Amino acid sequence: MRVRNGAVTSRWLLEARDCYVDKRLRARKLYNDVRYHSRIDPYELVTVDPTTVTRSMIPFDKPNRKVAGTVVGGSWDRETYDFGERDGEFHMYVLESFEQRFVEGREWEETRYYQSLLRRIRNGEDPSAMWGHTTEADLRDRCEKLDSMFEAMSEFGYKSQAELLTERWKDPMASRPRRESYRKINGEVAVNIDRNGEFIFYDGRHRLALAKIVGVDTIPVVVLVRHRRWQRTRDEILRGAADGVPSHLEEHPDIDP
Repeated sequence: MRVRNGAVTSRWLLEARDCYVDKRLRARKLYNDVRYHSRIDPYELVTVDPTTVTRSMIPFDKPNRKVAGTVVGGSWDRETYDFGERDGEFHMYVLESFEQRFVEGREWEETRYYQSLLRRIRNGEDPSAMWGHTTEADLRDRCEKLDSMFEAMSEFGYKSQAELLTERWKDPMASRPRRESYRKINGEVAVNIDRNGEFIFYDGRHRLALAKIVGVDTIPVVVLVRHRRWQRTRDEILRGAADGVPSHLEEHPDIDP
């Protein structure tokens, strides 16, 4: 009974936190509506070609919910890495290993993704850094879910979190039910936009890597942070201060119509 009551309490606390975060993000949208001319909605998704997301960055020292829907200046957009290069040990060689598994047909045990996670498990590292896995059985279960995710994406295409909530088949990687608002900020591929309007990968490496490998044309992404200079460009275009929309930005998904 104690375990069940504890589980109920845990679910209640998660729901309470998700509700609080949702209210904060909606308040942030209202602030943005007053502060900026062009729309900044933390929950709005934009559609991008996954092959165009080629750079990644070191994360800000804050969770996604803290930076979602914000405008930040500075040089953070200069300190970027190739998506595959940044993969490395920090992200358990996701892209390289997924290509070995799903393109070359290797066993998971042959990939550096599996070997890296297994080494961390055996070293007793913090499970929160490994999606809560503490045993090799957990790791094998995760790999089976990734297989299912690849098969589903190959057959049905890429699905947004909202679609996964309404479709009959469920997300094989979802651990527990959460609000749609939480799933958008933490479950979608997340990007930031640099001063020139280029997308920088931020979160959701597994989904982006699978989308690249499957070859889907477009995916929905959530924009967490926009560089201050890019936001200024968006505002000037919307106000008409700029001399029309520059030709290279005419089809940019983050320019308000």
